Amino acid sequence: MSRPSAFPWARPSPVRLAPDERIVWQGGPTTRALAVRLYHVRFVAVYGIGLTLADAIQARLHGLGHWGAMEAAIPGILTTIGALAIFAMLAWGSARTTRYTLTERRLVVQFGLSLSATLCLPLDRIEGVAVRVRGDGTGDITVRPQANSKLVFIKLWPFVRPWRFGAPEPMLREVPAAGYVGSVLSRMVAASRSEAIQPSLLPDERPVAAPELAVA
Repeated sequence: MSRPSAFPWARPSPVRLAPDERIVWQGGPTTRALAVRLYHVRFVAVYGIGLTLADAIQARLHGLGHWGAMEAAIPGILTTIGALAIFAMLAWGSARTTRYTLTERRLVVQFGLSLSATLCLPLDRIEGVAVRVRGDGTGDITVRPQANSKLVFIKLWPFVRPWRFGAPEPMLREVPAAGYVGSVLSRMVAASRSEAIQPSLLPDERPVAAPELAVA
């Protein structure tokens, strides 16, 4: 359920636990990872530089000289800097307002810039876990809920697997040490359902060191 934040881009409130419930792991995405892979700041920078150079070259071809070319490039430079600043701020806000919490019973995803939202998935209602790990150890963890979960794609975005509109699959984006966290989640799902569920490791997985678990 979504609700207005008490303070714009405030950090998520602590997860309320049952008396016998324990936090196994807690983490969240980094600003840099979200800026690069969610808001695509590299593409924005290259695109802006390309347009700026095109304006400068066009000015030179029209005989405006060096100063004329520099003057023609100023709007493109300012626009690119402004766009990068906006996306960087959005990435910072997204990282600040997002928290992943794994307890002995459930997976909780807290997120939202203007409206805070909380997704709570009991472990025994998760059918599968898929992990994509990148070279720096960060990665995405996708969970496949049961068919009757009634999740809505747009309400989960951006923490949902792309293009799965009919059967949305929540996705923990840019998780540090994703390979290790995914294996822990997979084992706990298996234990909750009393059956072996192995994470589906995608081709670009890399081995990562196992950090200490955050225990509340």
